[in-house]
Amino acid sequence: MAEIPEPGHKLAYLRRIDPFTFEEMILETFQQCGYKVKRNSRYTGDGGIDGRVWLDGKLFLIQAKRYAGHISAAHVQEFCNLVDSKGCKGFFIHTGKTGGSSRLLANSQSNVWIISGGKLLDLLDPDRRV
Repeated sequence: MAEIPEPGHKLAYLRRIDPFTFEEMILETFQQCGYKVKRNSRYTGDGGIDGRVWLDGKLFLIQAKRYAGHISAAHVQEFCNLVDSKGCKGFFIHTGKTGGSSRLLANSQSNVWIISGGKLLDLLDPDRRV
């Protein structure tokens, strides 16, 4: 993606790639940052979990979604419920737009973070990571 100069073009590219490739990019990025990552052994019937990562000894579930428009508040709610039921934390990572109801859902949870837009590009670009 480094050869794509504009952030908007990078997000458009991420929306077009294969969903499994997008998931793998996310998991590989966490692994390159030195975190322990567990990939799913299968891609269907995964219960909404695309992978797991341990940050400072804490388990985070990963949900990676490619959206062209606004993300579904129902998807965010389902992921929040899943994270709560597992007693861990989670990242809902997506290529779309986060609408007000989705943002409210995530903000009302202390254990789920939405990563999209510039934050997603920062995560995927080793030169932009904080």
